[in-house]
Amino acid sequence: MKIEDRNNPSFQHTLDIFGLNFMDVEDMHLDKVKDGLYQLHIRLVPDYPPCPKCGHEHPHILNYVRKVISNGTIPGVDMDIVFHRRRYKCLNCHRTYSENNPFAFKERRISVAVSMAVLNDLKNVNETYTSVARRYGISPTTVANIFDEHIRVPEHRKLPEVLLIDEVYAFDDENGGYACVLLDAKTMIPVDILPNRKKEQLIKFFKSYTREERSHTLLFCSDMYQPYHDVVRKMFPQARRAVDRFHVLQEFGRKMKYVRTRIMKGTHHNSHEYYLLKHQHELLNLSPEAVDRKSGELLLSPTYARKYNHHFRRGMNRRELLDKLLAVSPDLQEVYDLNNELHALFRMTLRKDGEAKIRKKLLSLIVRLGESSLEEMQDFACTLERWKDEIMNSYLIYDRD
Repeated sequence: MKIEDRNNPSFQHTLDIFGLNFMDVEDMHLDKVKDGLYQLHIRLVPDYPPCPKCGHEHPHILNYVRKVISNGTIPGVDMDIVFHRRRYKCLNCHRTYSENNPFAFKERRISVAVSMAVLNDLKNVNETYTSVARRYGISPTTVANIFDEHIRVPEHRKLPEVLLIDEVYAFDDENGGYACVLLDAKTMIPVDILPNRKKEQLIKFFKSYTREERSHTLLFCSDMYQPYHDVVRKMFPQARRAVDRFHVLQEFGRKMKYVRTRIMKGTHHNSHEYYLLKHQHELLNLSPEAVDRKSGELLLSPTYARKYNHHFRRGMNRRELLDKLLAVSPDLQEVYDLNNELHALFRMTLRKDGEAKIRKKLLSLIVRLGESSLEEMQDFACTLERWKDEIMNSYLIYDRD
């Protein structure tokens, strides 16, 4: 390795800037071009990168290409970098390609260090492209190009006619653990993602839109998180609020689980009843209309093919297992029937059934739930009663063209 004056502070500073050390360098020397202007010639240790086309791992060094990179960030020294960059040739597919250039971004003749310094200086609101360009001896156009390449100014998206609001787990305890996602219901393209779903955060975001811009949104759909609906009422008084039926079904699923778990605790862990409640409970979500996609046969048909069940030690199909499960307790039969009725409600459409018929079905279900002897079903009746108007509005979303 031929390196002149490895203790030269300019050399070491340059390597530090680009995340290199002397072990990465095969040759490095300084040439004086003219008074006050130097060129630092660098050739790196070959790393023989695999071919980007075929992946062959033993390329041949074809030649060297001399690339001059402007680097004006070392204090007191006007010094350009001359990178002697290797060109490799794949011995398998004959593709030629260059080694990695750690000193400049692609297609740039100024160093990474200068680009980063330019971006850092542009954080100051008092700086202009011209003032930063003068500082680093480059043109204002180059400064503008650096800014455009590396900075993405978020687009102020228009609010859609139908806006979906939901949260996703974001592993961020500082902001409550959930990020709030706003989606255009028609295109399913995100409008924005907010750091949390707090009421104050949502109001602050929607205030960035004018009253006229907000008036474009006519329908909101979310879960039953009350702050969402408070924000819509405050910021979009002309819009209708809808509850996402997925979350309604999810809430009923929780109530059904409470009933099943309570019954299971009263059974012996070695019993048939415990096995069915523990390992076959998914059958409670299987409606009588469910169809096998391959054969077209009803999954709960009594004639459906049987499979060997290791617990009962004989062949059984889903219909037989479900019948045994529902026979464990009349409460399970009631919950299963109510679950099917809820799903039947959500299969109705405004185009086919009309709003009056759907509302009648919803109110009938609320009454039936309220008359149940199960506390869990009575609680769910209260949920439907509270959100019945928003549930009706959900048909405007699911039935749209």
